Amino acid sequence: MLTAWFFQLLLIVILRRGQKAVMKIFVKILVCLTLCASVSICDSALFKVNAADSKDNAKNDVVAVVNGEKITRDQLAEFLIESFSQQGIEIIIKRTLLAQEAKKQNIIVSDKEVAERTNRIVDLEVEKIKSKYGEKNKEAFEMDMVKMGYDETKLRKKLAGRVEIDIWPQLLSEKLIKKTVTVTDEQLKQAYAEKYGEKVLLRQIVVKTPEEAEALLKQIRAGADFAALAKDRSLDRPSAAKGGLMNPISPVGPFGESIAKFKKGDITDVIKSRGGFHIFKVEGKTQPEEIKPFKDVLPELEEVVMAVNIKRRSGPWFLKLMESADIKNYIKE
Repeated sequence: MLTAWFFQLLLIVILRRGQKAVMKIFVKILVCLTLCASVSICDSALFKVNAADSKDNAKNDVVAVVNGEKITRDQLAEFLIESFSQQGIEIIIKRTLLAQEAKKQNIIVSDKEVAERTNRIVDLEVEKIKSKYGEKNKEAFEMDMVKMGYDETKLRKKLAGRVEIDIWPQLLSEKLIKKTVTVTDEQLKQAYAEKYGEKVLLRQIVVKTPEEAEALLKQIRAGADFAALAKDRSLDRPSAAKGGLMNPISPVGPFGESIAKFKKGDITDVIKSRGGFHIFKVEGKTQPEEIKPFKDVLPELEEVVMAVNIKRRSGPWFLKLMESADIKNYIKE
């Protein structure tokens, strides 16, 4: 009965969203079914089904007809399982472990928490979309929404539908991992300096290879215009458009420690990062407009540092959880 219900639901989603979304939706529905069965969360915001639609579609086992030849729901089910079962079962295993560990530690995530995190993410996504148009092009944003058959309410609903199903396990893992990490005074002081302390004004050029970076550095030290080279050669296009000018950074941040010793007008050596090879020019330093006492922003700093620590800890924590579990994945066989 559960199997039939599952594929009825899957068919509805396929018909509504198109075949390009099949893989992602198949995996998510499998995850939801497993979690519902293991921790009884079917009544939560994680997984809500339109039962009326399911009943309507259950009346017909034929999902398509090609030149008179019928394609049945069973054929569709077999194809989906054969094509996507490995990815699906791996996600289900991980989330089942998460649910089991949460039950063991008596940790829950409420509908309210899911809704709040979902709304926060949707707010950020909507602002990101709007920012591409700029303040002066608000009308262009609204016109594009109309062309696509959307308004902001519909856009937010669509975005929420995409992210909501992943929020529950995300919040659950954060709560579990939070119990294993601590926030140190040193981390809090560094976070305070990064957000509320002195900032360094920089220009940058980013390229792919050390050879290209060294060649550009040689040109700059020979008198070439840094801003002009940044506009022409830098891979970081937002800063390149401004002659390499970056947003102010903290001298205790990732790049800050590398450039803190330099003075206005200085050119750094080539500095490697995940994004490529950088050359920086120091334009000066700036002081915060308002100095906030450390104790007044302590709760905010604790939240920021804790989030960073949880993110760093999540990989090792989950690996340990997997290694300690008795898992038999028969799909691999």
